[in-house]
Amino acid sequence: MDTLTNPDAIIRFTVERFISVTQGTMMTSGAVPDVKSTLVDDYNGRVKMLSNSSFELTGADATGRNGLWLQLEVVSDDQDVSYDVVEMIIKNVNNVNEGGDAWDQVKVGNPKDNMVTLRNHGRKPDPVSSIPYEIYLLIKPVGTVPGYPIGDVGLIDPLWTNRR
Repeated sequence: MDTLTNPDAIIRFTVERFISVTQGTMMTSGAVPDVKSTLVDDYNGRVKMLSNSSFELTGADATGRNGLWLQLEVVSDDQDVSYDVVEMIIKNVNNVNEGGDAWDQVKVGNPKDNMVTLRNHGRKPDPVSSIPYEIYLLIKPVGTVPGYPIGDVGLIDPLWTNRR
């Protein structure tokens, strides 16, 4: 599969309010989120967005094959500002053994600077019902954001759950 042109799902994070990491994190849920989450496309029915703006996905099959390819995009609601993704951190919240590295082939800034492509090929062991992950995106404004120095970074903090 060509991950750059044929991901299984595309998820977009629209930054409505930039917050520097020195001030906190940009939340994707709550009454007034700093970042809006959108499931743009789900070509295989394996990703769904929940009411709290978190995502639930069906990862690889029991053998670890048929991995799920995702493309994450960060955009701005302000046409004068754009953001590059500079790093991504993935945390297995409950440290559940999912058969090795569940997330691999992570490509930050690929195919464009505001995107990440990655694959989930982890397995959920019985009798575990789900595996929650926290995926953090470090972003950097391209140009200037009023009130922030050039080069400042922000942190987007969405929650994921693997139901396979």
